[in-house]
Amino acid sequence: MKKLVFTFLFLLPLLSFAQRKEFVLVEKKQVLNNVFRDSKYETAVAIWIYAPLDQIEKFKFERTWDWFLKEPPRYDTLNSRWEVYVPSRQNQKIKIINKEFNDFLIDIDNDFPPKSTWKYELREKSQSEMNRIRLTINSYPSEATVLIKEGKTNTTINNNTPYSTESLSGSVDISVSKENFFSQDTTLKLEKGKDYNLNFKLDSAVKRVNIGSMPADAKLFFNDKEVSNPFIGYLPFGDYSLKLMKEDYEEINSSFTVSKENKVQSTIPMTKKTGTVTFTKSDLTGAEIRIGQELVSVLNGTTLKKFPYGEYALEVQKKNYKIIKDRINIKSENHFVPIILEKDQAQVRKSKKIVTIALGLGGIGAGLYLMQSANKNYDAYKKASTPADAGALRRQVESADRMTPYFLGAGGLVAILGVTINVDKFSKKVNK
Repeated sequence: MKKLVFTFLFLLPLLSFAQRKEFVLVEKKQVLNNVFRDSKYETAVAIWIYAPLDQIEKFKFERTWDWFLKEPPRYDTLNSRWEVYVPSRQNQKIKIINKEFNDFLIDIDNDFPPKSTWKYELREKSQSEMNRIRLTINSYPSEATVLIKEGKTNTTINNNTPYSTESLSGSVDISVSKENFFSQDTTLKLEKGKDYNLNFKLDSAVKRVNIGSMPADAKLFFNDKEVSNPFIGYLPFGDYSLKLMKEDYEEINSSFTVSKENKVQSTIPMTKKTGTVTFTKSDLTGAEIRIGQELVSVLNGTTLKKFPYGEYALEVQKKNYKIIKDRINIKSENHFVPIILEKDQAQVRKSKKIVTIALGLGGIGAGLYLMQSANKNYDAYKKASTPADAGALRRQVESADRMTPYFLGAGGLVAILGVTINVDKFSKKVNK
């Protein structure tokens, strides 16, 4: 008998706890056109709490922060409601205590503006609600995929947000995912009589990317797929390969990472391909070669400098050859250009005339030199002190006298011939 009494007394609190009732929030909304008549509530938020009349007067309250101006909740008998004033712009929880019910928490949002009034209406949960488990899942953005795996039955539910069900119990694994957003996972142990409202805010897994090139008309590829250039848009987080291609430019192969931390914005400069120029079919030794505006050096027919691909003016000058003026288009690492030099006959003739006049003048000079030498030797001959010296000087004078007319005559003739040809050529040009 004593054991029976002891067991009853031990189980009585448990039975009492098991029979405790619960409140459920029926409505939460802002009360419009409620005027705060007392100026001391300028920065307060009014909370009106309604509940069944047979229970509401038994309410007691606990708060996470102080009541506004330390004023405790007061019961309005005329309107059958509790009125509570709390500071605005603060997250708070108000606990409602009733011996016959499980404690109930009211959440006060921090975005409630000053001088606003909010109505919370409670009611007692029905027996069916006490046995029910309701799971509601929302997400931002919506239309996310919800995967729920129930541990007890090992069943998987695949649906989209917003999603609500009353068919689950026990432990469940929940995963919420959406393309271009980071997924979120959680595990819940569901209990009878409780409503579970889950709100998932998914972080974006894409970021704005701005990539272009200089020059701007190159072909741009991400992961071997061609995209617009410049590319301005959003890409999912991850690693990407990058390729830039344009005719006459070096190909660029690179990579970049899109992440929350990285700012992907750049204009990528491209470098033109370069090549040497090799001249064929003519010996350009001693020639002056210009590519564009630049005088270039050539070794074994090949330029020592490399030139960016493109079109250039070419000029080749070599003595006694016609000037070559052309355009070349460098399109390879070693671009071959055939050069055929042609003799410039006018230049050749001009050179010959100059040589002829020079030889003639040289002959005249030699004759004059011999004449002067003969005169000096003759003066020395007249002053010679011995017959031997006089004989030697006389022979030198006679030799110079014999050679002088030849040099003077030949040199004069050649010089006159060169001058005559030039004058004749000049006269023909004038007559034309």
